[in-house]
Amino acid sequence: MGGRHEGTARLRVSHRFPTAGLRFVDGSGLARADRLTPQLASLLDKVQRTSWWPIFRAALPVAGADPARWTGGTLASRMRGTAAAGNLRAKNGSLTRVTSLAGHVTGSDGRRYVFVMMSSYSVTSPRPVEDRLGVLLARWRMTNR
Repeated sequence: MGGRHEGTARLRVSHRFPTAGLRFVDGSGLARADRLTPQLASLLDKVQRTSWWPIFRAALPVAGADPARWTGGTLASRMRGTAAAGNLRAKNGSLTRVTSLAGHVTGSDGRRYVFVMMSSYSVTSPRPVEDRLGVLLARWRMTNR
């Protein structure tokens, strides 16, 4: 996906997602010129209502999963022994002084929660905060049903 893409991308005929402000310079996400915003949460929410959702979900790394089974991937060693282990599915990303985690987790109330955390830092990585957010959401229970 070279160059800047703006307008509306079609996820499906019935799902439209605004792409204004997004910029994809390469397909890997490693170019510093790539721009993505937390509106990614809206996209992750809409994806759950597509016919290809089960395939997309199955392709995401799983927090705290056994890497020998190829399910944990980049999250295999994260959030082990917590409510997020085997539950949280997400894509992480990192560049020098930048980290992100975006995906889905099922709370203790049975609801699926979408989250996106993108951080830039100069001294200490906020990756432990990403993990705490994932665990918090995995333990989350809505009280106003």
